[in-house]
Amino acid sequence: MGIFLLALPEEKKRDLRDDFCRKLLGVNNAIPFRKFERVVLVVGLLGLLFAVTAAWFLLFASMFNK
Repeated sequence: MGIFLLALPEEKKRDLRDDFCRKLLGVNNAIPFRKFERVVLVVGLLGLLFAVTAAWFLLFASMFNK
């Protein structure tokens, strides 16, 4: 999920923002694009960080259980 959000092109981010605003707030562009883009970046980085941390624990947990 994190890589998907980080790799989204700008046009897809705009479409995602428009859909999100329309469904949640009833207006097409209630959230400024720059703020939405920053939130998508942060959520993508947090998702990537979580995935890497979870993979590290799953791969190396057997080494610590001695």
